[in-house]
Amino acid sequence: MTNSTSAAYSTFVQSIRTLVREEMEEFLRQSEQQSPEPPILHNRIGGVRLAVEVTGLAKQTIYNLAHQGKIPHYKPFGKLVFHEADLRAWMLSNRRGTHPERVGNAHWHVERPKSRRGGDQ
Repeated sequence: MTNSTSAAYSTFVQSIRTLVREEMEEFLRQSEQQSPEPPILHNRIGGVRLAVEVTGLAKQTIYNLAHQGKIPHYKPFGKLVFHEADLRAWMLSNRRGTHPERVGNAHWHVERPKSRRGGDQ
């Protein structure tokens, strides 16, 4: 390599290093500002304390629902055990429609064509 080629190459490498350093600093600055929340994992398994935490229900209510078979649970060795994903799915399983959804559904039931029953033709 000649001196001019060597100098051009050194300048090029230095420019690349500077560019990479600036980009990395900017990336780190942005990631520090965003400070993302840690991912929420719904695969925890626990006892009544977990069920209370996930559902927001009282401890006695959890016991009552488990006894009535109304809340998903396991009972190995006679101890209540809950899976967080099961609890969340259970909580979301009985969705109530919004007022406009319920009104639309009611209109559909009132306005739909009635089927003929029996031999009425």
